[in-house]
Amino acid sequence: MRACGQGRAGAGPARLAGGHTAREVQSIAPHRASNPRACTRSHDRIASFRTENTHVRTAALLIACYGVLVVLNATAMQISAGWDAGMAYPRALLRLVGTGLMAWGLLRRNVWAWRIAVAATAFWAFAGALSVLLLAESGSTDRLPLPGWWFGFVAASVLLLFAALAALLAPSTRAEFRGGAG
Repeated sequence: MRACGQGRAGAGPARLAGGHTAREVQSIAPHRASNPRACTRSHDRIASFRTENTHVRTAALLIACYGVLVVLNATAMQISAGWDAGMAYPRALLRLVGTGLMAWGLLRRNVWAWRIAVAATAFWAFAGALSVLLLAESGSTDRLPLPGWWFGFVAASVLLLFAALAALLAPSTRAEFRGGAG
């Protein structure tokens, strides 16, 4: 058997996520206790690899998937409209870039990304839910010149956003992003 922190035979110490050895990660705690101000944010990230929060990864994945779904929806709408409404596509691409940036920031444990993700996800989820409810209530989904799958697609996107919002607001996720200015 290998000793803890050892890689393959002759390969040296095993590297954790972030490229640090287990011994380097263990050396952070005493350093932080003796001088908390000297500890940089990267040391906090190294320590967070040991206790990875799955809610953060889930939220980042769901937000990124939502961005892809927005572009797919815009592409399908452009095709069904004969590429007439050209203004919807750049907005969808901008939303894809924004969701990708939020997901990247969440995975890097940046507080600014969590704050923006909570606000944007809540806004998109509630606005989408309101539009789905209004369309369902009015019964106008049959009269709209939209593909038959569109209403279900939008409803699924809204559910995806609510799942991401639940993951972002989970107590373990909030505790991970509490403090620090990002």
